[in-house]
Amino acid sequence: MPLPTSETAVNMLTWKQVVSWSAIIAIVTPIGLTVAAMVIVALMLLIGLKAT
Repeated sequence: MPLPTSETAVNMLTWKQVVSWSAIIAIVTPIGLTVAAMVIVALMLLIGLKAT
């Protein structure tokens, strides 16, 4: 079992990595939701249901 030390964690993200990942998630999430909605509408049109 590892003992706690005063050293920083090896696998800790830097603030630049946190900012980068936050930006990526902020950009990709709305795009993904839009694509998912378009796929649902396209499938509904193919099946013959009216997308209202």
